[in-house]
Amino acid sequence: EEFGYFEPDETNQLIYHSIKNLAKDYPFHNDEVWTIHPFNGKLYFQSFSGVFVYDGKEVTTLKPSPAVLYFFPVGEKMFAQLINDDFCRFDGEQFHPVITRDQLNDDNVVALLPFDDDYLLVTSKNGLFRFSENVQTMIPWTISTAPELQEAIINRAMLSGHAQYVFGTLNSGLFAIGKDGNMLWHINRSNGLNNNTVLALYNDREDNIWAALDNGISHIHTRSHFTLFEPADMQIGLVEDILYHQNNLYLATNLGIYRYSEGEKNFFRLPGFDIQSWFIKSFGKQVFVGHNLGTSELKNGREVPIPEAISGGMDIKQATINGKNILLESSYTSLYVYTQAPSGDWVFSHRVEGFSDLIKNLEI
Repeated sequence: EEFGYFEPDETNQLIYHSIKNLAKDYPFHNDEVWTIHPFNGKLYFQSFSGVFVYDGKEVTTLKPSPAVLYFFPVGEKMFAQLINDDFCRFDGEQFHPVITRDQLNDDNVVALLPFDDDYLLVTSKNGLFRFSENVQTMIPWTISTAPELQEAIINRAMLSGHAQYVFGTLNSGLFAIGKDGNMLWHINRSNGLNNNTVLALYNDREDNIWAALDNGISHIHTRSHFTLFEPADMQIGLVEDILYHQNNLYLATNLGIYRYSEGEKNFFRLPGFDIQSWFIKSFGKQVFVGHNLGTSELKNGREVPIPEAISGGMDIKQATINGKNILLESSYTSLYVYTQAPSGDWVFSHRVEGFSDLIKNLEI
């Protein structure tokens, strides 16, 4: 039952100022303020039973019946979803019905966002609509590429700075949809979100998204060139090395060598590589893999051992030593040298004599 504002003092420390006592003749009873909205030069502090309006000097109270579930400031207008009732436009004092409860199939509007010259009206369970206030029309906006969103319960939505519609759900995490209706991404517990229940959304100055969850806060870097991928139906293990070679993505992990299939959006372990692998490197057309049992070449998707390199391969680098172009490999016990054959292929040359030690990484 407390609301007010913070203001910095002469030392720049934030000092809290309560304005609850300005609400005259209001019988407070568990009036927890849970949202604040600026509108027409005033601040509207919303609780489930009342709205406290602060103009900078005085507080007046509104007791709408039914009470307000959500306020939606859009541009210079304010809309509201009333509890178990209509969707309304709010003029600062009165609520004017815009869409009836029956039109919404007994559902709630949870967000109202700009969409070209109209609005995108977001309901909790009954989908998305392009809404024109001038002609009072609601046209369903179908998202054919996101069937999971159609099954989700939407709780919050926002329009990000680079024109992504972001939807926070109560049961399926976060979805981002472009203005063309195509899904851009879906983040949930299976690929990095701490919880599937989204309670609030915020877009910061760098256009990242902050999601208040049921058990904490998640920060989504929407402009990052990186995405999180974690196979849902398999454990690929601890990734030791990554190689992109001839339009194929390979991972060296403690469980083996995996190739990513773009078509199936999943990883597949390569035959013969079901062992702790330390590196996967390419030199020209050749791909070398260091693993627990030594070193192998990857040829046509299969493992071809290098018989002389029998100690676990740890790292391999190309170098010019004494004017000669070589590959130098470190292992559990030895250093190996590879040279180029007349064909241009790299072939095993010899083991460096007089050296025996584990070297995990090489820098040349």
